[in-house]
Amino acid sequence: MPYRPAGRDRVPAQPRPPRARGLLAAACLALAATLPPAHADTTAKPTQQDIVQSEQNPIEALLKTQYRAFAARDAEAMRGIYAEDADWTNAFGRSLSGRDAIVAYLGELFADPNFSDGDTLPVRHNHSLKLIGRQDDGSWKIVSEMYMDARQETTHVSDG
Repeated sequence: MPYRPAGRDRVPAQPRPPRARGLLAAACLALAATLPPAHADTTAKPTQQDIVQSEQNPIEALLKTQYRAFAARDAEAMRGIYAEDADWTNAFGRSLSGRDAIVAYLGELFADPNFSDGDTLPVRHNHSLKLIGRQDDGSWKIVSEMYMDARQETTHVSDG
């Protein structure tokens, strides 16, 4: 049974299987940008920066694939970026579990004329939070993704 957080589709929460290879967040990409250039000596022991760079390139490729597929409204092109048991939540609270469900939903969304009639979409200020994990085969996939809209209204007013 795939992982589903409590409250989704009335399925009891199941513990998420441990990801022994570790998870990597976007912070790693920011860290990599602050490191010095790689050493030219290929016989030297790999530095932390070498290791970060070797992980950054496949993650960057994954994110570019998602960006290009979304821009082209090509849901099938996104099949390779999600883990088989990925979780996905859009800005309206619609939650999906599993790569096939995510790709099917995106295909329906892209085909909906209310989503895009072929013209440029109006600007929406939204953000996404992605959790990217190394898979057993060594590849990096999105294991959880959540979209949220940026809001302009005030949510808290200080007394002072």
